[in-house]
Amino acid sequence: MAQAIAAGRPVELPAITSIAKTLGAPSVSETTLIYAQRYLESVTVVPDSEAVDALVFILERLKVMTEPAASCTLAAADRLKGNFRSDAKVVLIFCGGNTGVRDLCRYVEDFQKK
Repeated sequence: MAQAIAAGRPVELPAITSIAKTLGAPSVSETTLIYAQRYLESVTVVPDSEAVDALVFILERLKVMTEPAASCTLAAADRLKGNFRSDAKVVLIFCGGNTGVRDLCRYVEDFQKK
């Protein structure tokens, strides 16, 4: 979506390389792009390392194991925190159906800042 918005047209991605697989789609439809351009203020892309850091933070603090796509919401909110008013209410939706313990161990090994 971020690339399509930047290009002003649907873009076909050659591959989905992020660990946040459920956020990746090879392309967006023209209709979806039109709605995104109309209703979204921005699309924030975070690197896998930030998604994993957020995933670990959520697991350690909230005792909820999310999938990387869900932890991207926290990573993006953290990047954008300067844009929120002090009285803003920010809602993040977490889900975790696509992550197992082995996945988590691999993500931490491969992407977490050392």
